[in-house]
Amino acid sequence: MVKYYFFTIFLFILVTNECWGCSNEDVKVIIGPSGRQVQWKPEWTVIVFNSCTCPVGRIYLSCPEFDTVEPINPSMFLRIRDGRCLINQGNVLLPKTFIRFSYPWDTKFNLPVKYSTPQC
Repeated sequence: MVKYYFFTIFLFILVTNECWGCSNEDVKVIIGPSGRQVQWKPEWTVIVFNSCTCPVGRIYLSCPEFDTVEPINPSMFLRIRDGRCLINQGNVLLPKTFIRFSYPWDTKFNLPVKYSTPQC
């Protein structure tokens, strides 16, 4: 019976391919002023950091009211729909790595992680 239990857990791990212990909280979003002005608006730098021990892909941020006076490279930050924005074209961020982009606007936006997929 114990062998069956462990086999079932092992099979579950293989099928789901998800990291135990990694979650949306392991993807950190840090936003701060860059010190630059663009079209008389302060520029904000966004760093999306993977603090998980596994690669994390399909990272979506919640961005329902996001706006900018300059376009952002869509390979880094792309507004999808339903107030979601895709990071890094859905590609993985390796452990302890980050992606960075900037946007000019009057105020900084709160961009919490809405969804991410650990890939262990």
